Amino acid sequence: MLLSKAIEIASKEDSELLARGFYLTSAITTLDSFDEKPTWSLIYFKPETGKVLSVAVSKDRVGVGEVSEPLVRNHYERLDVSGNLSSDKIIDIMKKKLSEKQIKPVKIVITLRSNKWRTIIVTSNLKFVNIDIDPKTGNITLFEISSVTKRV
Repeated sequence: MLLSKAIEIASKEDSELLARGFYLTSAITTLDSFDEKPTWSLIYFKPETGKVLSVAVSKDRVGVGEVSEPLVRNHYERLDVSGNLSSDKIIDIMKKKLSEKQIKPVKIVITLRSNKWRTIIVTSNLKFVNIDIDPKTGNITLFEISSVTKRV
């Protein structure tokens, strides 16, 4: 599912989020392969309380979580998705880069936060690949590979 579609579905399903003072701050999905269609978790933030709310959106349903304390206390920017390339286009850019480098993903975590796409990939030979992509241009701003054994 496209991220823009998930945001549209979530806003229709629970439009009171915005009325209650929440705004969209990030989106995250996990995949086993790039052929899988993403199910998005949308994270909303309420500055007055410092609390977050997660909304899970799949093609079949919308699940609204409980208002809770964020795992990390930091500045939560409002996520602006207008003018961004589609999530499918961003995924295509990632797939192409990994194919060029002959990297085989085992687990893929994709986030859009602070108006930057960040992907963390665990590979079949136990390496981490970090890819940052500018959401407006599609330019790769970071591509790094590190070993799991160096991180442990």
